[in-house]
Amino acid sequence: MKNRLSYALSLSLRRTAPLLSAKISSIQPLRLFSAGVRKADQKDAEKESARERRAYWRKMYETQQDVFTLEDVNQNLVAHWTHLNLSTSAASSPLPRVLVPCCGRDLSMPWMVERFGVAVVGVDFVGEPLRALAGEIGGGLKPLAEIRSSAPHLSTATAYQVNSLPQLILIHGDLLHLQAPNDYGGLFDACWDRAALTAVDPSLRALYVRKIFESLSPGGRLLLEFLSSNVQLEGGGVVSLDSVKELLESASFGAIKVLEKKDVRKDFPAFQPDGLKNLDEVVIICSKM
Repeated sequence: MKNRLSYALSLSLRRTAPLLSAKISSIQPLRLFSAGVRKADQKDAEKESARERRAYWRKMYETQQDVFTLEDVNQNLVAHWTHLNLSTSAASSPLPRVLVPCCGRDLSMPWMVERFGVAVVGVDFVGEPLRALAGEIGGGLKPLAEIRSSAPHLSTATAYQVNSLPQLILIHGDLLHLQAPNDYGGLFDACWDRAALTAVDPSLRALYVRKIFESLSPGGRLLLEFLSSNVQLEGGGVVSLDSVKELLESASFGAIKVLEKKDVRKDFPAFQPDGLKNLDEVVIICSKM
């Protein structure tokens, strides 16, 4: 199964399958700061962590080890698009807005714009995949605005418009540092999470889910895909279904519904930790109540 969920699992396989290729085994989790860091040092630790995370992902893209991107539109998004409940008629004004966190060069973004006429905003703190996507689409990127963080020690971000698709905006910046609605020019009607949750360090997932919740309009919906297993490993990448539901509920998401749950153990034969009972590809829909 060629799916960006392979990246999420590679975080765990890093320790359980040392003979895998460098593409898989080089994946390493990055933590914001350790529990022992004094509060006075948290700003410096957070800044340093952001630099480390950017450098890690930049190296992955520069060395063409991008295991996070499909080469066509994500089929989970295609199959479950209608659950986002977006009005995409020609008379829709303003256009429905969709957020894609940790977007990379996800080809689902231009697909949403071209197929349904929605406005899409992708966010990634590494610029290489954003430029690569614009190059594939054609036309390059037009700088729109510099977004300055309200906290001076955090990084700035830059918003770009894809010249050939004006309804596609790409933000080069750290989603965890952005503030909704101002930094996005408004709230979103929907969010498409393409295994981004499991790419985030476990210590940051609660913050990540809160950021997504804050970015949505009342009634806005989150469509989320991830790998679920009964075995949780230190490297992250695989989560339990119950833990995801708890994260969503703690951020005040409601109407949480599992749309799809598929056994994918045969697709990951190297993933054989002790006690493994299930490895499932899961798709969830939920709403900002």
